[in-house]
Amino acid sequence: MRLTLSGISLMTISILVFAACRSGKKEIVNVTKTDSPVVRSPVADISTDSVSRAPVAALLTKPTKTRNGVQNSPSPLEAFLVSVEVDRDTVLQTPGGVFIHIPANALETGGRAIAKLEIREALKISDIIRAGLLTQTNGQPLSSGGMVQIEVAAGQSVKIVKSIGVAVPATSINLNMQVYKGVTAGNAVTNWTDPRPLIKNAQTIQIDNGKKLFAAHCASCHGIDKPITGPALAYISRLRDEKWLYSYTRNHQQLADSIDRYANCLQNEYGKTAVPGYRNWSDPEISAIYNYVDNESKKLRLSLPADHLKKCVDSCIWYDREYDRLTKRRSKLIGDNGGRVVQNDRRSAAPIPVYRNSKTEPDNYIPPKMLPKVNAPYYESVYYQFSIQTFGWYNIDVLVSETDGVKKSELIVRLQGAYTSEMNVFFVLPSAKIFQEGGPLAGKQNEYGFYRVDGSIYLQQSVKATVMTVGEQDGKLFFDMVSFQTSEKQTLTLTPAAATKDQMNGMLKSLDLPDINLQVQDSKNGDSVRKIDLQLKDLEAFKPKTCNCNCGRIIDSEELPKVRSRQ
Repeated sequence: MRLTLSGISLMTISILVFAACRSGKKEIVNVTKTDSPVVRSPVADISTDSVSRAPVAALLTKPTKTRNGVQNSPSPLEAFLVSVEVDRDTVLQTPGGVFIHIPANALETGGRAIAKLEIREALKISDIIRAGLLTQTNGQPLSSGGMVQIEVAAGQSVKIVKSIGVAVPATSINLNMQVYKGVTAGNAVTNWTDPRPLIKNAQTIQIDNGKKLFAAHCASCHGIDKPITGPALAYISRLRDEKWLYSYTRNHQQLADSIDRYANCLQNEYGKTAVPGYRNWSDPEISAIYNYVDNESKKLRLSLPADHLKKCVDSCIWYDREYDRLTKRRSKLIGDNGGRVVQNDRRSAAPIPVYRNSKTEPDNYIPPKMLPKVNAPYYESVYYQFSIQTFGWYNIDVLVSETDGVKKSELIVRLQGAYTSEMNVFFVLPSAKIFQEGGPLAGKQNEYGFYRVDGSIYLQQSVKATVMTVGEQDGKLFFDMVSFQTSEKQTLTLTPAAATKDQMNGMLKSLDLPDINLQVQDSKNGDSVRKIDLQLKDLEAFKPKTCNCNCGRIIDSEELPKVRSRQ
């Protein structure tokens, strides 16, 4: 823009010019208001957004007396004296952040090497009011982006023969801003006239392109300050890193399929609304959209969003990481404990079973198909282990036929109560020295047998026997046992209840079984598991309560409970 230095030269400058200058990342000297010597440095031509390598030659000082240049009356705005070497490119930066570019030979001084100017600035509304400056043109109000006054110092004769570039700092770019020239009457500015459009540069062109792309592809689903079918985008480039944002814009589904936690949660938050993919968009196109969005957010004076979903996801990721670390450590300790039931016995060999009578049955006799045997479940020891030490005892296979008072019978144990899962069940027949662990019956819940899956078993009749169950849950032992007289068909009920280790060992000892030792003892890593359990309990206080932490979470197969069957 060209300025005439006859009297006051005041003008309104768009905030755009400063932003464009800033985005160029040019090397610019900050000339302070102290009495500093002449500084020389590379220069940024902020008028044309290009860089020249001419040195800066300027001295910015604070004069002892400041005048506004109109009838020698004092100005409420602080003035700074500038000494400019007219044959060099000069860039000045005022205390308020205004950049002024004076090209070489832009000032005609009548042969003098130094031109002295006075500069005043009114960038804040408080400065404008304090200086009594109007913000209107021909009676119509203006929204000022800042005012700058440049005038010749007293005793100088200077004329501008080339355009001088001025850039004013601002938080956002308004493409509708224009440059106005101040009209004075006496001591006051009475009007702003001669509006001129801003010079286009790389930044204004990018904002304009971003505006068009946003309107064509984004505005139907996203508002700047409010959600539509998708989330509001205010300051989105500040809330997400560039790599994630560009990837999501090009192909959000691919990002979600790659198990990106936030991408999955974002889809769930907005009902998995289909989002177009823009795989062919270039980085400059995506950058233009998000720079436009950021600029609009500033123009609307929006606050940085709380971003509840991102905070929720971040909190959940932290919680899950800690939970996974503790549970994996816990699983390893439990795995090192071994099984809950530990048998260290020396059992006598069972007789070979006889399934037919060779005297009464023909040689071509085919025995009926037999049901499978029950399988005793295997549970890992957490806090306790049930130790079984026997000598000269048998398993149930010793009774395989109806001989010597043995009859085919049915013996079923049913578990009831609040604690029936993951329990071990045992049968003790002292008269035959049989100690047998049971297994679940086919198609039954909480019912156990000790030979075949239908509950059938060969038993001596009318002899004393005992059934018992043992397990652990929530860090406690659970136990129950019942002694009874055997018969051909029996269903016994056990109700596991919490018991201390000493109570359980006392009840086992009361059985007074010869050559057998039944005992409950602490597991190898029980104390360490208890410490982790306390940490997991404390961790629950930090689990987010206002959002769903299962959103986008992938369950690690290594964490699933390991339940195996022991044949």
